[in-house]
Amino acid sequence: MKRKCSGFTVIELMTVLAIVAVLATLSVSNFISLRPRYELVEAVTDILSMLQNARLRAVKENRRVVVLFDPDGNGRLEGDYIAFVDNGNGGAGEWTRQTEAGEPLVACGKVPEGVRLSRTSFAHDHLRFDSRGHLMDINRSIYLKNAKGLTRKITVYASGNCRVN
Repeated sequence: MKRKCSGFTVIELMTVLAIVAVLATLSVSNFISLRPRYELVEAVTDILSMLQNARLRAVKENRRVVVLFDPDGNGRLEGDYIAFVDNGNGGAGEWTRQTEAGEPLVACGKVPEGVRLSRTSFAHDHLRFDSRGHLMDINRSIYLKNAKGLTRKITVYASGNCRVN
C-alpha cells in the first residue's frame, strides 16, 4: 500500500513568511508616514467640536461664552484652549475665567503633539459667542499646522457657524 504524504515543505513555509514580513514592513512604514495627517485631523475635529459646544452652551445658558486660545495670557499660542460661560460677575475682566465667581467650564483641551496652533485672526487669541450663539465679531479663523507643514484653517463666521478649509 502506498502512503500519501501531504503538507508543506520548509522552503514553501519560509517563502510565505518572507512575503508576509515584507508586506508588514510596507504597511507599518505607510502608517507611520500618515500619522502627522491624522494628528492634524484629530486636532481640527477637537477644536471644531469645542467651538460648536461653546456656541450651543451660550444659547442654552443665555449668556456669553468665551473661548481662549491663550488661556494663561502670556501672548504665545502653546496649543492649550479653554471655553467658559461668562456670567459677568468676574470683575477681573471679561476674558479671564473666575472660578470663585461661578463661571462654569465648557471645555478645555490641548492640541496633540506634532500639531501646533500656528495663529488666529482673533484679537488677543480669543473669541466670544453671545447668548444667541453668534460670534461677537466678524468672521475669524484659527490655523493649525502639523510637523510636515500641512495647514488647516477653521473659520468661525459671525453667525456662529464653523467651517474647516
